[in-house]
Amino acid sequence: MRLLKQAVAVVGMVVVVAVIAMFVAPKAVRAVPDTLVLVENTPTTAIPVVTAPAAAKNYNYVCSLTGGLEYYECTFPDFPAGEALRVESFSMIVYSKDASAFLKTAYLGINVLNTNPTPKIFIPMAPLPGYAGPTYTGAIAAGMVLRDTPGCFVDFYPYSYSLFSGKCTITGYLIPAS
Repeated sequence: MRLLKQAVAVVGMVVVVAVIAMFVAPKAVRAVPDTLVLVENTPTTAIPVVTAPAAAKNYNYVCSLTGGLEYYECTFPDFPAGEALRVESFSMIVYSKDASAFLKTAYLGINVLNTNPTPKIFIPMAPLPGYAGPTYTGAIAAGMVLRDTPGCFVDFYPYSYSLFSGKCTITGYLIPAS
């Protein structure tokens, strides 16, 4: 008799769980499609189209830093009139053979060949261990638009023309200047 009561209790529990599942499951199953959103491309709800720039519009250059005793710079190639540059990334690596040298300033700027280029986008630089002399690298993911030709500027101290080298890399694409 006791065994029969336990069997009836187990069967009863299974029935109760099955009944609850029948009521709960349809709601959960219906909830998934209800949360999906259908967007139709109509004139009133137009979906914007994003296209990649043509290969001719890509702007990817590396320049080698040169300069005098006070600073080192390079300017990237001019872009056509009526175009602006959308900078996606900018990076630099600089090296000095003078063990006492340290990096004072590093930035991407406009009118770099002037003594006070503007605007200036300062690049966070970090030392790279394992080199004979002080070596620094830095990069930014820019996402900004420049209307004038950019350049790269680095200032090491103490000044030493023959003991310094570096490269700057810029990546982006040309867009209409308007």
